[in-house]
Amino acid sequence: MWSTILSTGNEFMINILADSLIMSTLGMLLFLLASLSFRFGQWAMLSPLTIVVLLLFIPAIHTPIIDWIIALPGSTQYVAELFTLLLITITLGVLSYFTLSKASV
Repeated sequence: MWSTILSTGNEFMINILADSLIMSTLGMLLFLLASLSFRFGQWAMLSPLTIVVLLLFIPAIHTPIIDWIIALPGSTQYVAELFTLLLITITLGVLSYFTLSKASV
């Protein structure tokens, strides 16, 4: 199992890049939820989080997401998929910035 995860060559760097982008995306999503909580209160944070958690319990939704994450390093379109993930990360960061910039302290 570890030999496939820590493969040599180009796939190892793609794994590292994909993992870092996935973690950055999740971090920016959490940052957006925290900024929504700060700006609008607890319900603004808990509403989308509850929807996401409930949707992820449905196998028809979480199975393709998990399969995509597992197949990402071996995909032939990994550059486009990583670029899409980077755009999602940047979009979440910009949304968080604008949410916090409008907050009154």
